[in-house]
Formats: sequence, C-alpha cells, structure tokens
Amino acid sequence: MASVPVLYHAEEGYFSQLARLALAEKGIDYKSHLISLATDEMHEAWFLRTVNPKGMVPAMEHHGKYYTDSSDIMVYVDTLPSDGPKLFPDDSSVMGDRVGHFSDLLGSINVRVVSYGSIFHRHLTVDSQVSPLMTKEKVRARIEGFGKNLAIVQEQNPDLKAGLSGRRGLYDEADTIFDEKRVIAVFEDVDRIFGEVEEELQKRKAEFGDDEYWLCGNTVTVADIHLSCFLHRLTFVGQAQRFYLSKRPLMTDYYNRILQRNSFRVACGDANSRFLKTK
Repeated sequence: MASVPVLYHAEEGYFSQLARLALAEKGIDYKSHLISLATDEMHEAWFLRTVNPKGMVPAMEHHGKYYTDSSDIMVYVDTLPSDGPKLFPDDSSVMGDRVGHFSDLLGSINVRVVSYGSIFHRHLTVDSQVSPLMTKEKVRARIEGFGKNLAIVQEQNPDLKAGLSGRRGLYDEADTIFDEKRVIAVFEDVDRIFGEVEEELQKRKAEFGDDEYWLCGNTVTVADIHLSCFLHRLTFVGQAQRFYLSKRPLMTDYYNRILQRNSFRVACGDANSRFLKTK
C-alpha cells in the first residue's frame, strides 16, 4: 500500500487551511494529525524535535521528508499524481506569470494583523462571527501568553533555541495589533491589493464567462487558494462589508462560487469558528 502524506495542522489555522485546500483541490488523500493552537501544542518538545523545529503549523511528512511551510507543502502537493488542476502552471507561460504575481501579492498580506486586529478593535467590523465573549482583554492575554510560553519552552529546552529564535510569531505582531492606526494601515494595503484583484476578475470573466472564471484563468490555481481562504477569514472577522460586499461585485460572486465547491467545504467549511477557542 502506497504511503499517504501526514498533515500536521490546526483546524482553525489560516495557513493550515491553505494546505488542506491544496490537498482537496488535487484530490489527494492524507492522514490528519490535528495540533492544538489553544494549548500551544506546536511548541511541545516532541513536535519541535520530530516535525518542525520552528514550532509552526502546517507541516507535512511524506516518504520520510518533512515540509514545514504552507508554500512548500502546496508546491510539493502539486507534484503528486492527481487528476486535479495544476496549482502552479509553468511560470514561463502567461498564466503561470499571472499566478505567481497574485500568489505573491495575496501572500504578502499580514493575515495575523487583519484577524487579531479586527477582533481587538471590534468597532471596525460589521457582522463579525467572532464570539462577543472574546474581549480585548482575552485577545491581549492570548497574544502575550503566546510569547511567554515560547520563552518557557526555550528556557526548558536549550537545544531547541536555534530553531525557535528565527521565527516570527503572533507575539511579534502585538504592537501592531494593539495600535488601531497601524491596523487600519494594514487594511489600506488590503484594499489596494483587492482593487487589483477585482480588475483581474473582471478580465477573467470577460474571457471565460460567468461560471468559468477564476482569478488567473478558467481553472483553480494556488492564487485562488490564497484568495478564497482570505475571503473566508475576512467574512468571519467581520470585514466582508469593508472589503468586498459593498464595492466589489465580482469578488462577492467569486466568494459565493467558492463556497459551493466541495473541496472548499471539506477543507475550510466552518473551521474559522474554532479560531481563538480556549479548549
């Protein structure tokens, strides 16, 4: 029996959703190993020594090799035998160049700041699906606790310091998340990027028609994985009205079509509902 990849992931984790959606679009079976973000399981010694010394999810093992970044996972997944779409078209092609551009553009968005900044500054949101019990105090405690736990792990396991020292985690974004003006500046970057995305969707719709267009062509690519997961997160944290419902009809239509895809329902579905759960 051929071995299947083992995916170490957090159900609610944004980057874990990217990896799961890539696997689902390609139709590749995998063994799921859930990691708890609420208990900082990714910082436990077994995970750091065996799976990812940087203490981050997702990570994937296949044939004894570990892939410890969502981008690397998606690239590798695209090389596996599959009847699914080519997520990374040849970068020498027009479509491949387009996919590279929009993947980089969407990948540059600071999703942590958008997510936690929206929850911390709830007055900047509309129709947030985040529980009102998740107060500013709880968000602050979660972020500060992340940094403290990481420091404890390094103190108790000196041999793991090297792997953890270079990573940027949630705690490193705290000053930005707690500063409303800096959060709004990140929102403005998203708005600029989404303006370009909406223009591209208009071109693709004109080229392929109402039901056949995706961001870079008439098939789903890694650029669509980035866009669909981010739209899903924006909707959850109450930013849909700000970024697309009120002014970007093609993006709204795009997201509605994404929600109908079985691959998306399986990979993402209501995963965001577990975001910031404490148990």
